[in-house]
Formats: sequence, structure tokens, C-alpha cells
Amino acid sequence: MRTPRPHMRNSGRLIKLIYDGVEDETAWTAALAMIARSTRAAGAGLGVQNMRTHAFWAVAQSGVDPALHETYERLAPQNRIWQSINTSGRPTADQMVMPKSEFVRTPLHAEWFVPQGFHSVMAAPVLANGDHCGVVVAFGSERRGDFEAAELSLLAGIAGHLSQAIGLRLDRVRLTEALRARDDVLEDMDDGILFLSGQLQVQHANKMGQALLDRRDAFVLRAGRLACRDPGDDAELQKALVSAVLAGHPPAGGWVVVRRSSRRPLLAQVRRWFGGELARLAGDGLIVVRIRDPDQARSPAPALLQRLLGVTPAEARALIEIARSQSQDQAARRLGVSKATVRTQLHSSYHKLGLHDRADLLRLLGAYGFRPGG
Repeated sequence: MRTPRPHMRNSGRLIKLIYDGVEDETAWTAALAMIARSTRAAGAGLGVQNMRTHAFWAVAQSGVDPALHETYERLAPQNRIWQSINTSGRPTADQMVMPKSEFVRTPLHAEWFVPQGFHSVMAAPVLANGDHCGVVVAFGSERRGDFEAAELSLLAGIAGHLSQAIGLRLDRVRLTEALRARDDVLEDMDDGILFLSGQLQVQHANKMGQALLDRRDAFVLRAGRLACRDPGDDAELQKALVSAVLAGHPPAGGWVVVRRSSRRPLLAQVRRWFGGELARLAGDGLIVVRIRDPDQARSPAPALLQRLLGVTPAEARALIEIARSQSQDQAARRLGVSKATVRTQLHSSYHKLGLHDRADLLRLLGAYGFRPGG
């Protein structure tokens, strides 16, 4: 009786798991379990090997004993199936590389296959660029015998999706490394800086940004995506994030007020990162979220004060300069306008805010944690 031709059950769910693995490698474990079931394999694995140094990255596995990773790494340089795949770029089974009688006499078979009850192996390339070779593999038990052509074809059918996912994952790793290289600049900033992918997953945070995330009193991560604890604030933040992804810029205003318990609200500014190596590595877009904490801020930016107090840009600049200056004359010189203009802007903004003089202004700014410098 002929063995039924294998087929991939629930292929839509499998493909989703493969691309979910770009952000969460545990999804690849579930995907490999599905592959093993569909090919009647005892186990499956996904790995990347540097063909020059033979350094091995065991990305994910199902039914494979992780305690034998060191054994595999030691024997990997002699693994001819990896070398064959890297050279040909085609799906391969062990009997296509060497006779079974020869394969069962190799140290790899004796020290790695036998302890796990594996008898045969087939692999399809997911990355083959000369220096690195990535493969998705399935291991058969002695009871089931060698893999057949139909099963090799099935494994090859999903290799393209894994190739895309592995490439995206490696780009994400390189992006994270590039972001960390900027820490010497970012770590000294008073503002929190978060870098988000085009899927709004947090890729990197400077020290202040990570501290704000760790507090969880204003921002939270939901499946790696940035969100606000307050539903109303979250709606505004998501609107700004989506606008930055789609249009390259947030809605007018640019600042989102993010409330938190027992503290002054935070201000979040969303921007799209354009150009340069970071944008190239991000591929689908890199979003920068700048978080201003009034408890930490030394002096308010005009756009922040405009958003927070509901004044015009010119009024915001006048308020900041009059807070920093000893007189309207000095504020006018700093702004490059006449004293009459400063007086008009202050009169308008004081009326809006219910202020009477500079002392009232300083108290208001102090209530938000702002300490205007000279």
C-alpha cells in the first residue's frame, strides 16, 4: 500500500507563525512542530551556520534535545549536508549527499543522531550567501526510514517564507546593534527616546526611555507594541503612530499628553526617521518617540508648551523668554522682536492662562516641573 502523499495542514497558520517569529522567536518553535507533524518527522530545527568560522546559531527547534547543542557545534564543520546545501542552494536529503551506509558511520550520526533516535535528515536552504548558510531541517526516526521526494518538496515549499523571516530577523538584529552604537549620544538626554519598527514594536530605548517603560504608570508594552495605560491617551498615541507610519509625520501639534498616576503627565512626540543607515536597516520604517518628563525637564520647548497650555507658537516662545529673562527688553532682544510685540504676546497668553505677572508664570511652569534657565 502506497504511503499517502504528505500535505501541509493549516498552511495559513503556519505562515503566520513564521512571520511572527521575526518579533518573537518562540513562534518559530510552534511553526517547526507543525512542519514536523506534516512531514512525519521526529523533530525539526531552524539554524544558521557561518561557513567560515562554523559558528552555529540554533534559532529554534521542536523535538530536538538542546543539551546536545555543544556536541552539534563540535561536529558541525564535518557536516557535509550543510556544505552541500550552501553550495547548491537546493533542498537535500542525507542519502543525496552520501550513501546511508556511510552516513551511519559518521561521528555526527553516532554522537548526535543516535542519542535522539534520529535516523535520517532532510534540509532546505533559508539563507545561502557564501558566508552563512541557514537551513530548516526535519529528522526522521529509524522506524519511518528515509524521507521521500514528496516530503522534501513540502519542506522546500515553506523555505521561502522562512528565508524572508530570517532575513527580517537579521536586519532587526543589525538595527538593534546600530541603535546601541548611538547610546553615547542618547544616554545623556533628559528625554526618553524610543525607536519603534514599522509594526510599532519597541526596538530600542535609551536609559531614560527604558526607565519610563519600567515604571508602567503611563506606558505599557502589549505584545511588544507601545501603548498608554489610559485608553483615551492610547487612542491619541496610536493615531500619531499610525500617521507617522503611513504619512511620515504625526497629526498637527505633534505632542500627545500621557497621564500617569500621582505624577505630572508626560508629553510624547512622534516622528518618522528618514534616511541614513538606520532607516535602511529598518526597511519598513523607523519611528522615533520622544518622551518629555516634566519632572526631569530643565526648560520647556516652545512646541511642548504650546501643546500643554494651549497657546500659540509665538506666545509660547514669549512665555519661555520672559521666564528666562529679567525684563521684557531682554526677552525682546533674545527673540529678535520689538518690546511692543512681546508685551502683546504676554498680554494675550496671560489672559488665556489667568496669569497676572512673571511670578505667576514661574509658579505655573514650576507646577509642571519646568525650571527655565538663563
